[in-house]
Formats: sequence, structure tokens, C-alpha cells
Amino acid sequence: MATVDLRAWAQARDQARVEAVLAEINAALPRSPCAAARNERALNVLVYQWPSPERVAALRESHGVYAVRERWGWVSEDELESLAARGREARS
Repeated sequence: MATVDLRAWAQARDQARVEAVLAEINAALPRSPCAAARNERALNVLVYQWPSPERVAALRESHGVYAVRERWGWVSEDELESLAARGREARS
């Protein structure tokens, strides 16, 4: 009866999965620096969406100013205060 080294078999299987995932990632990567920059800008638009005044006001009322600053850290504090004020005005 032949013995099977289960650890070696599992490592080979996992290595094949890793190689398959890496191949998919490499296929999806842009081929030119300009395309990479476009993809980064598109990602930034999705990740760093500008907050609406209503959302800023609602989060500030429910969780406080520190939660607002943490959620939208790339926006200046003065701008967040302005957005919160406009959001409160819009609800009144």
C-alpha cells in the first residue's frame, strides 16, 4: 500500500491555488502607467467619496465630532463643520 504525505499534498494544492489567484491578479493589472493612474483615480473616487451635508450632520448628531473627523479624515475640519451646518439647515 502506498503512503501519501498529506502535508506535501496540501502544500501543493495550496500553491496551485495561490498561483491561480496571482495569475488572475496579473491579468487584471493595467499594462501601462497611464492606465494604472486611471485605475487609482477611479479607486480614490470610490473610497474617498465627498460627504453630503446631511450625512455629516446625522453622524455628528448621533456619534459626535470625533466620529465625523475619523470617517472623513481627508476633509479639513473647517469644511466638515461647514457641511454639518448646511446639513442641519437642510433638515430644519
